[in-house]
Amino acid sequence: QHLAWPTALVNAALADSLAHMSAQVDAGTPVDDVIRATLRDNAGALFCGNGYDVPALTALAAANDLFHLARSPAAFDELTSAKNQEMLGRLGVLSPAELAARRAVALDRFAQDIEIEVRTALSMLNRSIIP
Repeated sequence: QHLAWPTALVNAALADSLAHMSAQVDAGTPVDDVIRATLRDNAGALFCGNGYDVPALTALAAANDLFHLARSPAAFDELTSAKNQEMLGRLGVLSPAELAARRAVALDRFAQDIEIEVRTALSMLNRSIIP
């Protein structure tokens, strides 16, 4: 996967968050208060633990109303959620049709990758090569 796609999504999320913070400052809330509230409200999204500890990740996600999508198809489905379509459309990054196309391509690529892995494993087994 090329680095541009995830970078574009992270940049869009950051732009959306900064626009939200800017609107609060423009409404008269002191900058320090906006920053403190943002850090306080989003502290649960920071994880500095063992990324392989599934129970800890699941508990953190549940405690902070976050997603823990352990399977690619679930992540591809979340890409086209109403929330993401609204944000990316409002920012002019991707339209709903473009998101649907990205999802379809990602699912197709995922299926192709699985098929290649299965064919390789079968080929190894047919040649008596044990992985």
